[in-house]
Amino acid sequence: MDSTIFSAGEVFNIGDPDTRSIRGWATEILAAAGHTAELVTVPESVVKAQTDVSAAEQAADAAKKVLESREQLLKEGTSFRR
Repeated sequence: MDSTIFSAGEVFNIGDPDTRSIRGWATEILAAAGHTAELVTVPESVVKAQTDVSAAEQAADAAKKVLESREQLLKEGTSFRR
């Protein structure tokens, strides 16, 4: 019999039984590669601030592109609506 018929809709755990943190994985990978590194934890407030800055930069870049596009349309004599 085809085993796929009996396994349809079933859930199977094929993962590693040991759960590791990201730090744990990084430590194991570094060790396996023969490298040493100092792993540090970045405070959540710093991560959030950097994410906010990046989002603001992306929004400003997008707004600049819209402005430049509209300016080009005006130069070409094309009208546009919002």
